[in-house]
Amino acid sequence: MIFDRLKQVRDDLRDARCAIADVKIALRERISATEVKFDPNQPRAPQGTPTGGQWTSTGGASGYRAPA
Repeated sequence: MIFDRLKQVRDDLRDARCAIADVKIALRERISATEVKFDPNQPRAPQGTPTGGQWTSTGGASGYRAPA
């Protein structure tokens, strides 16, 4: 009886370790994908504009002038 319970606990522990390993792999993949997409040199809209600080594909000259 006790051996059956120990076997069950051992099996549950193995399953938990496998699940944790799967989560670690998924997190590494997400981190890698994020690092590839992030480019600190990509132009951003100028501060003071409605879209200020957001990534842009043009370099930021929007013709908008911030109120003085």
